[in-house]
Amino acid sequence: MGLTLMARLGRALRSTGYVEFVANQCLLFNHYLQDSEDGLVYHGYNDADKHHSCCKWGRANGWSITASVEVLLALQEFKDIMPSKWSGVLKIFQTHASGMLRYQSTDGRWRQVVNESSTYLETSVTAMTLSALSRAVTQGWLDKEKYGPKLDLAWEGLQGVLQADGTVDGVCTGTGIQTCVEDYEKRPTPYLNSRNGGVGSVLHAAVHYYQFKNM
Repeated sequence: MGLTLMARLGRALRSTGYVEFVANQCLLFNHYLQDSEDGLVYHGYNDADKHHSCCKWGRANGWSITASVEVLLALQEFKDIMPSKWSGVLKIFQTHASGMLRYQSTDGRWRQVVNESSTYLETSVTAMTLSALSRAVTQGWLDKEKYGPKLDLAWEGLQGVLQADGTVDGVCTGTGIQTCVEDYEKRPTPYLNSRNGGVGSVLHAAVHYYQFKNM
């Protein structure tokens, strides 16, 4: 979450220091959290005893893939002087994007625990992933032919949670690191407790998907 703000500050201020900082942080976060086998990120890592948390929570993956896009946007202006950071973050992002594509449901959405089909379809991870992948295709970081149909499917799935009165359904309430899949599955989706992040992520997804469709 924090990388998104710092990356935007780096872009706005054209600050080499800020951009280098967020690039380093992105590389470090993903070094500890990203699973090299499926490309997804774990919700947490305990360095004291060197173990990952149980699960790959949806919104944790949503924030991570969003942060990678923001860092890449910030790095673009500086990639000639930070080539290894650019290529490193781009590889992290593309690996994550490929992993998310693998676990997209048949109706286009992603799940509360991304790689666990027993968990419910969740709105914020769907919106954040759609937003990030749409931006990446528009920027040319992902192949349009491969990802375009999956973005269309994600938008179709996302529309199903939007009510006529503006209510956005299916957004998991704020969630700390849990001990098992079942604990994530129990996390509720009350609109009054989750509307800010839910509505915001859907608005971002709508804008970035529109830009993709009009590229």
